[in-house]
Amino acid sequence: MNLSSEQPCEAQSPVDELVPKKNGTLCVWEHFGFRKTDISQKQVLCKTCRASVLTSRGNITNLYQHLKKHHRQLYDERMLKRSRDESLPRAQLPGTTARQTSVTQAFDRIAPYEKSAQRHREITDAIAKYLAKDMVPIYTMSKNGFQNLLLTLDKRYQLPSRTYFSQVAIPELYITCRNKVETELRSVEYYATMTDMWSSRTAEPYRSLTVHFINEHFELKSRCLQTSYFPLDHTGENIANGLKDALANWGLNDEGQVCITTDNASNMIKAAEINQWTRLQCFGHRLHLAIVVQDPERKIIEVKIIDDEEYEKNKTFIIELGEPVLLEVGQKHGDSNENKPAVGAEEEEVAKMGCPSLGEHTRLEVVIEESYEFKSTVDKLIKKTNLALVVGSSSWREQFVSAVTVSAGDDDEEESGEERLPSCFDYIMHFLTVFWKVLFAFVPPTEYWNGWACFIVSISLIGILTAVTGDLASHFGCTIGLKDSVTAVVFVALGTSVPDTFASKVAAIQDQYADASIGNVTGSNAVNVFLGIGVAWTIAAVYWRTKGKPFQVDPGSLAFSVTLFTALCLVSVSVLLYRRRLSVAGGELGGPRTCKLLTSLFFIMLWLIYILLASLEAYCHIPGF
Repeated sequence: MNLSSEQPCEAQSPVDELVPKKNGTLCVWEHFGFRKTDISQKQVLCKTCRASVLTSRGNITNLYQHLKKHHRQLYDERMLKRSRDESLPRAQLPGTTARQTSVTQAFDRIAPYEKSAQRHREITDAIAKYLAKDMVPIYTMSKNGFQNLLLTLDKRYQLPSRTYFSQVAIPELYITCRNKVETELRSVEYYATMTDMWSSRTAEPYRSLTVHFINEHFELKSRCLQTSYFPLDHTGENIANGLKDALANWGLNDEGQVCITTDNASNMIKAAEINQWTRLQCFGHRLHLAIVVQDPERKIIEVKIIDDEEYEKNKTFIIELGEPVLLEVGQKHGDSNENKPAVGAEEEEVAKMGCPSLGEHTRLEVVIEESYEFKSTVDKLIKKTNLALVVGSSSWREQFVSAVTVSAGDDDEEESGEERLPSCFDYIMHFLTVFWKVLFAFVPPTEYWNGWACFIVSISLIGILTAVTGDLASHFGCTIGLKDSVTAVVFVALGTSVPDTFASKVAAIQDQYADASIGNVTGSNAVNVFLGIGVAWTIAAVYWRTKGKPFQVDPGSLAFSVTLFTALCLVSVSVLLYRRRLSVAGGELGGPRTCKLLTSLFFIMLWLIYILLASLEAYCHIPGF
């Protein structure tokens, strides 16, 4: 260690020349040298002021300090030259020669690290710590900016997959950190804890638990033990059990817990009472309440509204305030009932006089609706837009290309937002329905005649297909020996009802109260009965009237069939009404899986009973009307 960097030297003639340092390659030695008589070069002299500078072997710090203190201009020039030299490759520096890189060294510089290499493990561990410490999403690694950063820092490092970090690296880091914390807690005899309940941005409930203790070196330590998902109801019993399980999981004994710090929530207070723990009120929470609550006569109730992104909104809920309850008079929290002071009726009445009371309005109904101005503006824009571009086609070429092209289903594409390839089921359904796709591709596009051409041709084709289907059903029933009434009930009705069923399912999913599904079935049956039968019978009546003959239709088993259908409908409606009970399903559709299966099987059984009884009556096995 140098106590002084400079010493006075013997008087020298200014013309005496100093010899440079032997094997001195550093540029700072250009300003220092040695006397010719100093063969061992022990005394360093400044060439400018001839002062002696003390230096240890190989240490040049004092040389720079001398230049900085006595020769500032030389020092600045030397530092500038030094910074320039460091920015140049070594082969370009004066006094250096370039060495040819061997083939092995060249390949080593570009070959990726082995996964077992120390450098690869160091970078991987650093990334895992970055993800865990800063709570960064794992998908950050798949972004181009992060990958370019790693490529710039080290081209030989190959980033592992996201699965490796989520299932290997971060769990190993957690195990290492947990073992370290457990090692610290083994020597802890007394400790204090702090817990709180909170919700994430996606409204998922979590519970945090932190422990505070003093280690053997008398240092205050704090460790967050858990931030665990807490899907149970936030009751005092559930919180108490969860806290006990958390302490047991970390090997902490309840007897060593001095106190637990919580907020003033009633469930937290009850949890501490159930576990018989000493509770300490959170000072920060009480200070926050004292600062935020400025108007004692006005309180704010925050209700989180979840946006379900519906075009038409109609949500209603009720907020009702209950009567304030006076818990105890003169008893502090933590006191047992044995220490509870005796309070008379008069003292209790006096205490209640200062308690808060409800006002005139205790019940509030909140209605959330869409903005009528915004909705009307959007409706006008849609109305003025050519809807054929949205729901229709613009040319026959587009229709035929769409008919012969195998396309994937729309459900998964809409949910993920990405286009997916057709599945095997898509190809099978395409080849089964390609004839009908090509047939209906002859329907004029929706742009022609403002859609009227498409409407007229579509209705005509549907009528032709209905007539052909009816004749085919009649021939099929005649071939296998079934009566027309049985064929109509079993095959024709099934062919028209199955599409209605799927259409009602889609309508029920898209509508909030599933009213559209009922309207769909009712409207479809109304069209089948009033138009399908009424128009046909009207045409037949007019035709036979022109022939001078009456038109009569044999009722057959129509009365029995309609009566049976009405009775089974009443049973179905009763089942739907029964499902409205909260203890059963809580609604006509959906509900628990068991309830859904039982309802579906029961309705299928009603359909089979209808077919069986209608067929038995048609063949006179049971009497009809």
